[in-house]
Amino acid sequence: MQSQSHILNTYDQKISDYAERKFKNDNIDVITNARVSKIERDKIYYKIKDPNTGEISTHTIPAGLVLWSTGVGLNPFTQHVKEQLGHVQQNRHALETDSHLRVLGAPLGDVYAVGDCATVQNNLAAHIVDFLRAADSADGKDPAATELTFTDWRNVVGRIRRKFPQAASHLTRLDALFYENDRDHSGTLDYNELEALLKVIDGKLTSLPATAQRAHQQGSAPPTRPIPPPPHFK
Repeated sequence: MQSQSHILNTYDQKISDYAERKFKNDNIDVITNARVSKIERDKIYYKIKDPNTGEISTHTIPAGLVLWSTGVGLNPFTQHVKEQLGHVQQNRHALETDSHLRVLGAPLGDVYAVGDCATVQNNLAAHIVDFLRAADSADGKDPAATELTFTDWRNVVGRIRRKFPQAASHLTRLDALFYENDRDHSGTLDYNELEALLKVIDGKLTSLPATAQRAHQQGSAPPTRPIPPPPHFK
């Protein structure tokens, strides 16, 4: 049973799909988008939220042996380091690092963190907005005047899912996300509106250990064809 839309959601989508197919071939049922609410001696109660209506339904399944896998907490040393860097370290579950695994707030290059004690800072909003601004500048456009249509937004979502696979479950309502954040009802998103949207998703992302985030390319061969150019916007 998994509370999100896929199992192994911290890894590349291909790994998740492979694991789900393997379970299916082994006659193991995987229940996604479900949260356990109660466990009895021979029964498990769980709730599923309908992604379209938001309606929550309760279900039960018989159970003999129940195995529960959960997260980890900070050990005393990691907690002490986090408290010393509290002005920078905002994650409650791990030490935040940059993409080179350097602990944020410590002298650059002096302290590194890997494994379950660390999480690479997502910076989803900054990464995507910087990418789009660079694409506009390369095309000779003024980023301040650029606006994304719904088609452009779908292209951006494709890039987010490849770069941040753990964000996929928060991007299932493409049309609703677009129109909810189109504050001036212009039918397009400017960079301020896009950044506000992405920061909301940023705040919902799973806190991942650095080893899991660095494993995004696990199981894939190096690219053999050129990376396509960035999409063109209005």
